[in-house]
Amino acid sequence: MLIEAALIGLGFKVQLVSAYTVPYLPEKEPSHGVPYAQIESVYYIIDPGFAFRGPVKLNFETNQETMIFGYEKYRL
Repeated sequence: MLIEAALIGLGFKVQLVSAYTVPYLPEKEPSHGVPYAQIESVYYIIDPGFAFRGPVKLNFETNQETMIFGYEKYRL
């Protein structure tokens, strides 16, 4: 993954996790790899493939929703 290599090259700690795309179909296997990076003690999703315009703060403790372009909701 190009973004993963670039972030590692810049010195970030990066990991990939499996993810579901829309629509969520729990009977199917995850079909998307999502890179996330740790910056200090905070984790961020960095996924240009889903049109995120910048890092999205990730909270592993709860489900969260984020809105892109003011109208597209995503549940993380």
